[in-house]
Amino acid sequence: MKLFLIIALFLGLAEADEVFYNFENFNLPQVKLSKKYCITSFKKSEKYCCETKLSYPDSAKISNFPYQESLKKEIKKALEDYKKNNIKVKTWVNLKDEIASTFFDYKEIHLFALTEIGYSLKFAGSSYSGGAHGNYYVGFKNFDKNGKEMKLSDIITDLKGFKKEALKIYKKQHNLKPNDPLTKDDWFDNEFILPKEFAVTNSGILFFYNPYEIKPYAAGVTKFFVPFNKVKNYLNSSLLAPLLKSKSKKSYYFIDESEGKIYLKLTLTQTGGNRFKVSTKIYNFVEFSQKCWLSLSLPQFFKAKDVMYLQKSGFKSVKIYPKGSKVYNIAKNKAIKAKYVLVEGELKDTQKGEFNFELNAKALNSLKIYLRASLKESGKEEPYTLPINYSPEYKTDQQGFSVFEINLE
Repeated sequence: MKLFLIIALFLGLAEADEVFYNFENFNLPQVKLSKKYCITSFKKSEKYCCETKLSYPDSAKISNFPYQESLKKEIKKALEDYKKNNIKVKTWVNLKDEIASTFFDYKEIHLFALTEIGYSLKFAGSSYSGGAHGNYYVGFKNFDKNGKEMKLSDIITDLKGFKKEALKIYKKQHNLKPNDPLTKDDWFDNEFILPKEFAVTNSGILFFYNPYEIKPYAAGVTKFFVPFNKVKNYLNSSLLAPLLKSKSKKSYYFIDESEGKIYLKLTLTQTGGNRFKVSTKIYNFVEFSQKCWLSLSLPQFFKAKDVMYLQKSGFKSVKIYPKGSKVYNIAKNKAIKAKYVLVEGELKDTQKGEFNFELNAKALNSLKIYLRASLKESGKEEPYTLPINYSPEYKTDQQGFSVFEINLE
């Protein structure tokens, strides 16, 4: 079932403008390798271990991937590095230095984005080789249709102009005022730089700063997204031509990579003027779940009649809760009065469902939507949610749940 969905996703990407708002990867079948070596010290009876792991896309199971040969080359490089990692030697060095611990080096490769001009790979790694804490990093490689790696200089033709606009976008996405210094957002200094790591998607460029790059380790990673339509004048229009076309349809994919339980897709189609068709789909991969809900909140709409032409498939029911309705708040553990419209559906016994409706956004400069899913599993008290509840990187809705926030300007 999962493989079918992935192939369908590949075939449909060219038809829609895609934004990875949660910056996750395609949930492709992965090959996972690991090796571990331990020695017990006779002197202190302590264990000295080294462990290495590698995870990469299983090319044998994704034959429909259009850039197969290029992907295989990257996997081959990673496998060669993995084989060269002599953990026995490292373990004996630890024993000699009397460092009793498990040193590790974990690496993962994922398909991050698939576009009309190529694709992007995400490289994630974590390691520990002694000291106060381990290290982790995220890297990206972007390839064109011919398998050639694209550098930022291939994509941006006017770096000065691009950086000026990118700084504005960064400050807006990180809740800084135009005149606020970057140090207010924990930067080491007030000089704006673009990171080494970036990924090209169908809608724009994701920029990713690793720990220590611009902020202290404790601040973690930092990322921001630059839509193509905000910086068209500074880009290589020849290379990016298919991605710079004006489009009336956008699709947003939210993939539960860590648990593999839920996959969401939200599509916004401009049907004329400021009218939009909102279509949302959910796939539940847990066979014996008791209940599964899909919730979509509209903070700019307040009446039930604002949600027009509601249709559903695969859902037991889909209800519209206008402002003033009683809705459950998980933080307060009680019913509260809704501040804005909530559209919520419960899946039938089937593991996939879809509902869609239309909105008239004529009085709005932009459209904002909150999306989340909840899964009640047998034998578990707390529901599983996507995004994970109380995650600091996500916004909280009127019900106290973490949500994906979609903004369409």
